[in-house]
Amino acid sequence: MLVRQRLCEEGRTLPTHRSLFSLEGPPPATPSTRPLGKIPTCRPDQPSRETSGLLISCIMNWHMIISALIVVVLKIVGMTLFLLYFPQIFGENNAIFIPTESSGTVCPKGWDFHQGRCFFLSKSESSWNKSMNFCKEKGSTLAIVNTPEKMKFLQDITGAEKYFIGLLYQPVEKTWHWINNTKFNGNVTNQGQNFHCVTIGLTKTYDAVSCDITYRWICEKKAQ
Repeated sequence: MLVRQRLCEEGRTLPTHRSLFSLEGPPPATPSTRPLGKIPTCRPDQPSRETSGLLISCIMNWHMIISALIVVVLKIVGMTLFLLYFPQIFGENNAIFIPTESSGTVCPKGWDFHQGRCFFLSKSESSWNKSMNFCKEKGSTLAIVNTPEKMKFLQDITGAEKYFIGLLYQPVEKTWHWINNTKFNGNVTNQGQNFHCVTIGLTKTYDAVSCDITYRWICEKKAQ
């Protein structure tokens, strides 16, 4: 009261509540008057840069995954086809079969094909009995050269070597027989005592020889 009275005497008035705040400084900002920053908006048809980058990254990742899956599938299909169409390479004797000139028939690698038959010409020499045993181990026999076509074919590939074939002399019957017990109707040259086996190759004829002398040999079996 004394302050009001004194101010009145001096012609001044008591500052109001609002003026007191103006003397001390601007009133504190209230939440309703505090300026708000600009809130970013996002429209569905205008994605933000972050969203676009994430979308592109996802598409690239899926592209890489799909590419990897395609490669794996191709490898599996290729291996499956290989195992289905080439099972013979995993056989007991590891024989590798190759296609021949006749459709649907095959011979083991290193054998020659002719008219549905496979022929093997040895590189080493042996007696007739050992030659026959070798052929049996390969599922074959010594060659039965009982047609002119087969004889010509073998003569063309034997060269200057002599090869045992499956023809033997029967002393009791005094005739020549093939090892399949069919009678030989041709001519054998160089017949002599104890010459009970036959070779072909060098002389282009059927030549009688000793079965104990070592020569090369020819195996024969049916093509698969």
